Amino acid sequence: MRGMTETITIWHKSRNTSTNKDEWTRQVVPNCSWEADIIRNVSNGTANVASAFTVLIPTTALVAVGDLAAKGERTAEITGIAPFTEAMIKTSLQPLVFTVKAISDLSAGYKRGGHLEVTGV
Repeated sequence: MRGMTETITIWHKSRNTSTNKDEWTRQVVPNCSWEADIIRNVSNGTANVASAFTVLIPTTALVAVGDLAAKGERTAEITGIAPFTEAMIKTSLQPLVFTVKAISDLSAGYKRGGHLEVTGV
């Protein structure tokens, strides 16, 4: 079983229907697991390399596909105005940050409470 000793920061994205703009809520989530892998692919003579991430977080954390997650406790807020745009924050935190692509509920079978498996690139 993976150790749940890491802290991560999640920026949850939601749409403000009044302003028609994205708004971000930052939350620091302790008791997580963080794994990073390097994915290599060669196609038509071109090599591609990317990082793939898998984290386990408590089910109490607010997370959705499209959110941003970073290893460690981060204080930056995403405001949508430079230098605090999503892209600029993500660039500044490389290689310890990813965009959430999938979420799986792993609550069944855990004796000490359920977890969500969050994956992304």
